[in-house]
Amino acid sequence: MFAGTFKNALADMGLPSTLTIPTVIQGKRMAISTASTSLQTRYAFEVDSHSIYADLLLAEN
Repeated sequence: MFAGTFKNALADMGLPSTLTIPTVIQGKRMAISTASTSLQTRYAFEVDSHSIYADLLLAEN
């Protein structure tokens, strides 16, 4: 829901964007490699004492 709303806001500003398929990862020690990006922001949430992270990766074409 959040990603779709954000994508629509970008479109309203005339900025094209593409959504990717969400990825769910579990574990205590993880390493994630991403394509080169201009900006990466991580959002952290607590739900029922569980940590949930959402990463926003922005890149220019």
